[in-house]
Amino acid sequence: SGSGSLAHSLMGLEIAMDPNQDGNIEDHADIISYSAGSPCKHNYGGYTSSCGPNDAISTAFNNAFEAGAVIVVSAGNEGEDGAATVASPGTAEKVITVGSVSKSDALSYFSSKGPVPLNGNDLIKPEVLAPGEDIIASIRGPALARASGTSFSNLFFLRDHHAAQPEIAELVHQMRKLYENPEQEPECLRAGQWHLPLIFAEDASQVQDLLFV
Repeated sequence: SGSGSLAHSLMGLEIAMDPNQDGNIEDHADIISYSAGSPCKHNYGGYTSSCGPNDAISTAFNNAFEAGAVIVVSAGNEGEDGAATVASPGTAEKVITVGSVSKSDALSYFSSKGPVPLNGNDLIKPEVLAPGEDIIASIRGPALARASGTSFSNLFFLRDHHAAQPEIAELVHQMRKLYENPEQEPECLRAGQWHLPLIFAEDASQVQDLLFV
């Protein structure tokens, strides 16, 4: 297990948005990957002003998005407590919140669930799911370890792995590169319209190894 403070999280976000601390955020990180969170239902009994879509860190992450960063956040591992268990700042409206599925594409029992109420409406959270259960990854040694979770921050020594939330961060990076290509035009999808990314036949084996080791 691990722990940290809100102040340290906000400090990290500030550095990501202004790396040289000169007050000019034009050099901000394009993509911010955040694998931590406060379990609102466990700590506060539910979403509150101290833990939810309008809390301090969710607001800060929304502001970072408005400034040009894409932010990917783990949903949390409190799914056994039922609905409305997404951890903050996965509760932020403008971040991409990632839950976990097993290798058989079933929702992981531990993966935190939505919805997240905001201004009389329900935010659909998490927005996306990725493999994050029973993942085998390399660790110091060298050796292999097996672990599960929408956030692998507790296994700080893991290297070269692709768990649920880091997978989506890398996917966002690749999508952003395509979006910046003037010859590419993204297709707008309707709410609830799901699809798989385009994968060429020669790449299929590599993708299979990457996602389902």
